[in-house]
Amino acid sequence: MAPAPVPRRTWDHRARGEAERLDREWKDWTVFYGTHSRLFYAIAAWPVPGPVILQGATVDDLEAQMYGIVMALAVRPVVEGSGTSPGRARRRSRDRRADDSRERERWCEPSGIARGAGGDRDS
Repeated sequence: MAPAPVPRRTWDHRARGEAERLDREWKDWTVFYGTHSRLFYAIAAWPVPGPVILQGATVDDLEAQMYGIVMALAVRPVVEGSGTSPGRARRRSRDRRADDSRERERWCEPSGIARGAGGDRDS
């Protein structure tokens, strides 16, 4: 006797659809919805010094966080090719590495989850 087929159940169709839409719109991010946590997640899909993983209770919250990170990275000063002397460029490079480290600490907790609105990880 063959076992009876069990229908597959999917949950949170609307939220999963919103995550899929956001994933299509933001090509440099991988976006998904956690049905257990009921949170939206985004993972940076471009080369970054450390993992950038965001979470938000709503799609709008997650998208605002994604936009904030992209803008923070877009306005960083460029040191290479700036016409400064080599010694000054090296010093600026060291300073930039320190700034990068502080920026990673600002945006990423040890667990890899970014700080910001919408998550319970700040407590």
